[in-house]
Amino acid sequence: MDKNKLSSELANWLPVFINDNFKNEFEILEVHTSPSQIAKINSPHIKSLPNYSSWEFSPDVLGVLKRKSDNTIQLALLNRAISGLSLKEIGELHCYAKLTRACFAFLVSTAGVSNEVNILLVDKPIRDRLLNFAPDKSITIFTWSESLSAVIKNSILPVEMRPFFK
Repeated sequence: MDKNKLSSELANWLPVFINDNFKNEFEILEVHTSPSQIAKINSPHIKSLPNYSSWEFSPDVLGVLKRKSDNTIQLALLNRAISGLSLKEIGELHCYAKLTRACFAFLVSTAGVSNEVNILLVDKPIRDRLLNFAPDKSITIFTWSESLSAVIKNSILPVEMRPFFK
């Protein structure tokens, strides 16, 4: 599977995931898969966020959400790969999520995580340091099945996120 096809599948998956699990809390406003930097996306929703003009990076899939309780704009970031995930990809998304104060951050691969990273993610204190980007917010990592066009449930980390995936 090439990266563009994977991005397209994940752009379709993201709103379904949000609606299935968080429809009482969030409304999906936009989903972007363009390679444009967040700062250059012409969206009044994004432009309403503080410091958006300095966000000169491009997640592979960007969800723009509205929190129903207070009408604030929130972001869901998703980066994808077709090779094993390394610390580089985790660190990159970790920085993006912290800078944007994202409410969701997903790191997806068709090949899962590399063996070296998998060893680190087994240890909870290390996993928490690598994946947690804010109090009660963590990067969610999972493997995407090309043949099923779906999440491989037993690949989801942290494991506490598994109940949110159907």
